Amino acid sequence: GTIGSGPAAPAVALSAGEEVVAAAKRHFLVAQQAPAAPHTHPASISSPPAGSTQAPLTFSGASASGIRSFITGGAVKATVTLNQASYAPGTDVAVVKVEGNCSVGQPCNMITLDAVCSLSITANGQKWSHGFELHTTRLDGFPPGFYGERYLPFRIPPGWPSTAHGALVRCNYGVRAVLTLPATLNLTLEMPVTIAPTATMYAAARPAGAPFAGSPELLPAVPELPPGRIFRPPWVDNSAYKTCRACFTAFTVFHRRHHCRHCGSIFCKKCAAEKVELPRLGYTQPQRVCRSCHAEATRTGGSFVPVEESAAVAAAAAAAAVS
Repeated sequence: GTIGSGPAAPAVALSAGEEVVAAAKRHFLVAQQAPAAPHTHPASISSPPAGSTQAPLTFSGASASGIRSFITGGAVKATVTLNQASYAPGTDVAVVKVEGNCSVGQPCNMITLDAVCSLSITANGQKWSHGFELHTTRLDGFPPGFYGERYLPFRIPPGWPSTAHGALVRCNYGVRAVLTLPATLNLTLEMPVTIAPTATMYAAARPAGAPFAGSPELLPAVPELPPGRIFRPPWVDNSAYKTCRACFTAFTVFHRRHHCRHCGSIFCKKCAAEKVELPRLGYTQPQRVCRSCHAEATRTGGSFVPVEESAAVAAAAAAAAVS
């Protein structure tokens, strides 16, 4: 078949199995029909049947790393990895593994996930291209001193045009993670991904870039995900103590708080004056430790058994409440 007619939209031949899913003036979005058989992914994540055991997650998709340094010293480092390279819209949930290492007293306020789509259409010697941000999802950030990993779901709505690299249409996708940071530029990481065709995606296709407007029930269900883990003690919140934990001197504008990088508690500068190498806790430079931790920190280079993040945070809050 052909698309268009007359001088305003010259005819362009369609290949076998192609159809028009969007058009504007001389520009057309042409997509290849999906195979008749339902689309499947060997590594797709879905809720397991009753009585079955959820298979362990594997992360074979794209990965991206970055760092954002602070003028006051320290940095936020992050690596994000997708569990697979290809997803079916309306069926699959992308799982993003976020590994963060924050060595500053500033939090990551928020983690934002979205898909970025780059679409270009060529017809009658003319080319149209545009970029879209799709299905923005906002999730909790992490506190100062965080060193650990989290598993974040990104639910892919139905109806997205599939990835295409044809002569007339090119459609590329990436999953983007943005770490919102105070007092510096945000840290943005992007991973290329393939959106696969499905047997039903063209029946309800929307123009590229249109936000998902259907019921949340139409989004794929979020599978059970592993709990987040931390690899060093969580830092005690600054508001938890008004005095040094060792000498009990009151904190003021001039008598500042300092976190021991080995135990996470708060001390004055005098009681946490020594610096020690702590490579096992994810630090690349010598870090400030309190007097009580100095001997063990020097001997071990940082001793901590990784634990679930929620349990460690709850234990730290309970300890501060009874102190």
